[in-house]
Amino acid sequence: MGSLLYAINVVLPLVLLVALGYFLKRIKLLNDEFVKVANKLVFYVAIPVLLFKSVYDADFSSLDGTYILYIILVSLALFILVFIAFSLIYRKSGKVGTLVNAFIRANYTLIGIPLVVMMFDSGTELYKTTVGLVSIVAAFALPLFNSLGVIALAIAEGAEKKQSLGVALKNTLIKLIKNPLIIGLLIGLFFSVGRLVLGIEVHFIEVKIPFLYRTISYISQLASPLALIMVGAKFTFAKSKSLGKYIIGGVIARNILMPLVVFGLALLCFDFTNCEMAVLFAAFASPTAVSSVPVAEQMGGDGELAGQLTVYSTLVSPFIIVILITILKSLAIL
Repeated sequence: MGSLLYAINVVLPLVLLVALGYFLKRIKLLNDEFVKVANKLVFYVAIPVLLFKSVYDADFSSLDGTYILYIILVSLALFILVFIAFSLIYRKSGKVGTLVNAFIRANYTLIGIPLVVMMFDSGTELYKTTVGLVSIVAAFALPLFNSLGVIALAIAEGAEKKQSLGVALKNTLIKLIKNPLIIGLLIGLFFSVGRLVLGIEVHFIEVKIPFLYRTISYISQLASPLALIMVGAKFTFAKSKSLGKYIIGGVIARNILMPLVVFGLALLCFDFTNCEMAVLFAAFASPTAVSSVPVAEQMGGDGELAGQLTVYSTLVSPFIIVILITILKSLAIL
């Protein structure tokens, strides 16, 4: 019961922000034009800054190559397999890119990290190790998840336009390079890796330009709440029925199949520590990230479906999380 209450307390604020957006739209305090502009603000400014800060704050000094390689390889394998599966199941629907984008993007920052840091008692060595590992994984997982999401949408758009392979790859690469989320991640990686490889002073911005770092922090804090409110503003129950088969497939893939595959392979093939398993939980057991919505909308995907997937994935996640925590704790893995 305690695990259920904890999971609900972590997820419920997100649900309430979505509900607030839905309510404000229904009483006409928000209109369609505001929602459209706010989504652009989230996509072009707030989320890129959030991703920059998350990666910039990472510390690579205690990097475990095998562990990071596992995260990268299992993410790539799942991305490819799910892309193929959704292409076969939902062919000609025009929604494959949106589904894969929602599948691969975990709500690592808003749900995953709070879940992980609460798994161990604060002040203990396990807690300190886990907190440090969270930032390292963020530096690899966030760029990977966001890049794959952009690639999925770009490939799907190319397929719908029946572009040749060469043209599709060229357009995908251009969109990847020009994508504001990728730009934010690359700048963050420059500073983060620079501290380790180039000898750049640790945390240069907050030490030398503290007002800029504080401004970045404020903008990053805006990203998730505003995006969630906009998801609620665009949410309609009527659409849930017409999009039902896509929502069910997307939620099952994200909330159930992904964590089962990731933890199953980790248990069978590796001897990861409790801390490492806990951070895997953050990256692969979290619901769909809210960033999937503005990204889908701005890249020609189905914004309505992306919003529905985010809402239902978040609503289902407390119960799945509790089951997973109970199983992993009973096996002494967490």
